[in-house]
Amino acid sequence: MAIAALSASLCLLAGAPSPSAGLSAATGVREIHLAGGVTRRTGELEIVPALRLQGAPGPLRLALSYGPRLLVPVDLSPGSRDLDGWQAVERRGEILHRAALSLSDAGERGANLRVEAAGEYGDTDLLHASDWEPRAVLGASRVRLVSSKVTAEVWGAPSARSRISFRPGAVVFGGANSASRELLPLQRALTLESAMRWEVTRRDAVTFGTAGAVSRFEPRSEAAHLRAGASWKRALRPGTSVLLGGGIAGGWSDAPDPDARGLGPWAEATVSHAARRLALEASARLEPAVDPTNGTVDQRAEGSARIRWRPLPGWILAGSALGAVTGPFPSGLHLLPAEAETQLAFLEASIARELGPSMVLTIGGWERRQSSSGGRGFPSFSEWGVSLRLAFRWPESPRPEAGSTGHGS
Repeated sequence: MAIAALSASLCLLAGAPSPSAGLSAATGVREIHLAGGVTRRTGELEIVPALRLQGAPGPLRLALSYGPRLLVPVDLSPGSRDLDGWQAVERRGEILHRAALSLSDAGERGANLRVEAAGEYGDTDLLHASDWEPRAVLGASRVRLVSSKVTAEVWGAPSARSRISFRPGAVVFGGANSASRELLPLQRALTLESAMRWEVTRRDAVTFGTAGAVSRFEPRSEAAHLRAGASWKRALRPGTSVLLGGGIAGGWSDAPDPDARGLGPWAEATVSHAARRLALEASARLEPAVDPTNGTVDQRAEGSARIRWRPLPGWILAGSALGAVTGPFPSGLHLLPAEAETQLAFLEASIARELGPSMVLTIGGWERRQSSSGGRGFPSFSEWGVSLRLAFRWPESPRPEAGSTGHGS
């Protein structure tokens, strides 16, 4: 009742709200080959209804959304009895509730504020939980997941060419009960980001920034990481830009592994191009990250590429690829992790057809590989899958997002 009353009050402050709704339904098959010769094949039916409430345009803008993910997996492996009756399938069903809120107060003068909150709660397979973001997979076990993130960003423009921002936040991620926390410990973290951007010329911009986090895990362990540096972005021509950045990063953890303490570099590079029919992006990153399984600070090096192409009206071709290496944070200025304990590779492609102003049909496939060593509990496996997705949005404009199967980045 308190949340409903708060939402209603915010809607009144933000003006007359405009509702919108959507529905995404998908069916597909995925097959995973675990190290040791174990193979599991699963058929899946996924339904994602979505509701959104957005305040009227103005200095104060509010948006609320809710969209649970309902997933029914059916084990198609040899010897499975899922097809013998509905009870076995019903027990394997997953419901992951998702909600988000954003409130912004933006004006031409003075400080501006944006508050964002997003959360998830429900049952999910750890393999499914990683579909939306390529990251190390702990396994295919089912957990009760809780995830929330709240940030409050304050920014302002001291001059026509400069912008300063400050964004603190809080994160909760992990198992929602004791059984789930044995696989995925509960992590509570405080985050802080700050940036100062200066447009040197009409084509060049320099940003100085810092970012860090302090995390606590249950059972108790603590970790922290911080990075600071600068980046330079240059517009080569309309729609095409390049970004280069780098600096120094530090990591600390009270976990037993001494390699999780030290200093190292962070770096990023991105080239992007956006035209009326074609969008391309390639990037590389090197930065610290917290291992969600044991609370140590790792170093992650990754490279990725994305393409989105409209060859004909109503048709969208999309693809993405990612490769990443994660290992203990180095004790010196090494450009790669001290030991490559986990290696990831992900490839996704899709073709979409717009069936009018509010409906999109997408056919896609993906492949994921993970190789792990070092005894941290990450499994080694390969996985592939295909899916057919139909997405609908009301009102008709804007069009629903196309060209994605709902997996990966």
